[in-house]
Amino acid sequence: MNKTGRVLTFFLVLCFNSLYIIYYYLRDGYVSWMEYIGLTIMLTLAWFFGKQYDKAKYFSEKV
Repeated sequence: MNKTGRVLTFFLVLCFNSLYIIYYYLRDGYVSWMEYIGLTIMLTLAWFFGKQYDKAKYFSEKV
């Protein structure tokens, strides 16, 4: 099974959330600890959903 979905969703969430954290750091001057916890939770979910995508793609191509 290919890992394309996992890697793609992981890096997309990482990039968008990093931009979000940078924006609020520049605006407020600090980043809340909740942002770091939220980042790890979102990356875990992104990896899981990417895995589900990979499974669906694998089984749809399997004849």
